[in-house]
Amino acid sequence: MKPTAILAALGVASLLASRAASAQVGPPQEGPPPPLPALSLPEVARDGPASPVRWDPGWKSFGVGDYVLTGVAIGVAVGGAVVTPLPHHAYGGILFDNAVRSVLEIPTSNLGARYVARDASDVLLSFAATSPFFFDAMVTAWYQRRSPEVALQMALIDAEAFAIAGAVQETTTALTSRERPYGADCGTGLPSTTLDCTNPGRYRSFFSGHSTLSFTAAGLTCEHHLRLHLFGDAKDTLACVGALVLAGVTATLRVASDQHYATDVIAGSLVGTAIGLGVPALHYSGGQWKDTSTKPGWVEVRLVPTGMGLGLVGVFR
Repeated sequence: MKPTAILAALGVASLLASRAASAQVGPPQEGPPPPLPALSLPEVARDGPASPVRWDPGWKSFGVGDYVLTGVAIGVAVGGAVVTPLPHHAYGGILFDNAVRSVLEIPTSNLGARYVARDASDVLLSFAATSPFFFDAMVTAWYQRRSPEVALQMALIDAEAFAIAGAVQETTTALTSRERPYGADCGTGLPSTTLDCTNPGRYRSFFSGHSTLSFTAAGLTCEHHLRLHLFGDAKDTLACVGALVLAGVTATLRVASDQHYATDVIAGSLVGTAIGLGVPALHYSGGQWKDTSTKPGWVEVRLVPTGMGLGLVGVFR
């Protein structure tokens, strides 16, 4: 219950209590008691919870095939993460990698700042990856819009997209076995005995997992908000833009911390965006979009055929 609704309820209760108390202790009154002051019900209703989110009957709900695909993808992702990369490694940057690295890389002379950038990318990825589940599905769809069924479908779609993204990314890094850019500094700017230099993860540069998953999350956020209109206004577009900015910052920090080349994060960003947008789009395809916001006064604009071409028709809702 929102604070305004709670205050309204408390106001009604106190008003009723005061009327009851005055009736008990005051002098007897002749005739019927005066009516209670009218409540401003439109004000309470306007500040109340939004209407539930509708799941279009034409949309594809999560089915048995989706559960199987998600399970297989999770297995592939886990397998790709635990296997050792191929022994024939790829070294060095390609195309514009070295030029971008020379601009964005935090030098080995400032390892503290480099590790801060790396840890910051981990934190941002954690926030980005959990946002579609927690903020969009649980808080917005389930709690605020009172739509647990839609929230469940959103969470399952999110899990499917992340599983596919993880499977593709982990398999690719194991097969390409590209050395991370900091590997060139092992034994010179970096001690060769550090965990970064001795861990097989040193050869998992292409393509960036942080970029893949953060842009997968951004794609999911955009699809859910723009399809379902979870906020019901321009904040849905802002949520999409914010998720894309967060993913972009995460990817940039991976280059600054010398964990990836520019081509690693670009490839991961493209793959993640394609999966994040594509998986929910397959579920949302086939339905007729219906507005679910409670805000009146919006206009729907349509293209309609006329005798000489096309015309614009505005329908007030």
